[in-house]
Amino acid sequence: MSPKERNDNHLILSQFQDWIAKKYDVEGSHGWMSILLFFHVNESHALDKFFELWDEFLIEHKQKD
Repeated sequence: MSPKERNDNHLILSQFQDWIAKKYDVEGSHGWMSILLFFHVNESHALDKFFELWDEFLIEHKQKD
């Protein structure tokens, strides 16, 4: 992976973090994983929700580009 690809990956994960925090109305330094685990019944449900939200985020992200 090139340095540019790594930087792009870091940027998109940072944007996903901000998007999740806004979606769940969470302030502070909680990571997206801890937010999902807090708001969902168990790890399995949180993981399912992650993939659902990741797809939603990517669709919105591509529409902005």
